[in-house]
Amino acid sequence: MAKRRKKAGSWADLRLFGPKKKRRRGFSPRLTVGWKVVRGLLAIMLACALATVGWYRLGGHVQALPGSQPLASPELVAPPDWVRNSPELQELIKRTAGGANIRLTEDTVKLVATKLEKLSWLYNVSVQTSVAAPQGDKHPIKTLRIQAGYRKPVAMVKRGWKKYYLAWVTPEDPVSNYRDKAVLVLRHIAIEGLPIIEITGLPSRIPLDDGVVCSLDEVVSTVELLTTLARMDLSTTPDKPLLNELRNIDLTNYNKSNDSSKSRVVIYTTDGVAIYWGAPYGQSAMAMETTEEEKIAQLYVLYTQNGTLKGNFKYIDLRVPRVMFPRPMDQ
Repeated sequence: MAKRRKKAGSWADLRLFGPKKKRRRGFSPRLTVGWKVVRGLLAIMLACALATVGWYRLGGHVQALPGSQPLASPELVAPPDWVRNSPELQELIKRTAGGANIRLTEDTVKLVATKLEKLSWLYNVSVQTSVAAPQGDKHPIKTLRIQAGYRKPVAMVKRGWKKYYLAWVTPEDPVSNYRDKAVLVLRHIAIEGLPIIEITGLPSRIPLDDGVVCSLDEVVSTVELLTTLARMDLSTTPDKPLLNELRNIDLTNYNKSNDSSKSRVVIYTTDGVAIYWGAPYGQSAMAMETTEEEKIAQLYVLYTQNGTLKGNFKYIDLRVPRVMFPRPMDQ
């Protein structure tokens, strides 16, 4: 029989990739290409894993390499006892400085000092770097030594649900700005072991915000009184401060709006005994009362003789002297 001739232009004549080659049985080009891709991905993953392990193993030595930025931890230099006993305040200072590990650069000392100067609790901040190598440690320990003055709160004021501290501004404090007397408002945090007396009866017009300097008479005179009592405690009764037995100072009648014959400043003990202080601190002479020194002396005599101000008195009036001096007409 005659062979069937192929038609011209048949699809069988199209050759996209040249002449047709015979394939070996069990061989697939697609499988070979896929295997190469898989091998490449495995190689990349292995390289990344090795690089990660090497990075962590060498991490402890990176800081010692030239040009690297070592870390330093902040340290408070000789803080007062009340700061040493206040973990929350220490944490606030270190957090403001930059945290537990601060990268050391050429500008680190200046930047940390600038941050801490903005903290209302501190003034005259000085920051220095220090290096110490304890025994058994290959690498030196770097610290940022923070030295500063601390503003000590002596009073507390409530405004709604918020609380604020009040601190006496000392002459060496730059905030004083050559003022004779001033008080600084501090943000409220937990302070351990420090007697802080609440002031009640203040008018709402008094500005209360962190870092605000207050020069209003009712605030300044009351904080000055508490600051004086705190100094008296240190010199006279350091083991048992009188301030620990005081609860609050009431200024409701400060401007004599209720009764001019009543005490303008009243101090209350923790069990409610009223101590009639009288005129604001520094104004006793104008009110024809005993002097501030005599009032403080009377108060501490009663305290030391009885061992406490609680339970033994119905009230204590410091406006008149307990000892009557002879008058000229009696001589």
